[in-house]
Amino acid sequence: MEELRLAIDKFLKKELLITNEQVASVSTFRIGEISNTLAISTQKGLVFTKMEDIMNLSADRSYTTIQLTNGEKHFVSKSITHFEKLLTEFPFFFRTHKSHIINLKYIRESGAEIVMEDDNVILLSRAKKERFSQFI
Repeated sequence: MEELRLAIDKFLKKELLITNEQVASVSTFRIGEISNTLAISTQKGLVFTKMEDIMNLSADRSYTTIQLTNGEKHFVSKSITHFEKLLTEFPFFFRTHKSHIINLKYIRESGAEIVMEDDNVILLSRAKKERFSQFI
């Protein structure tokens, strides 16, 4: 029984660990001083990232992987549709496929597929090709 209590305490301490930096970021975020910033809820806590630092988002059922320009990836338990709604006010994001949203600033090549600056290949659906060509 004592082992279980210690394991639960250890888990709670790890899960509830919030850094001073995260608290300061939340306070700044709440009063609107951080514009163009997305708060990403991860297993390690809240991560704040500038919209322009997001290279692409990829869906895996009801989860989304957010790829940042610095190489970091964040796995989030929100659907890509959730993020599509959040990103509508930012014209540099484009949904290329049911599974992908890209930042148009980081395209290296485009055609039937889109190659991002990190060499990640993103699918472009046939239904989105015409609209995509208007942006490029």
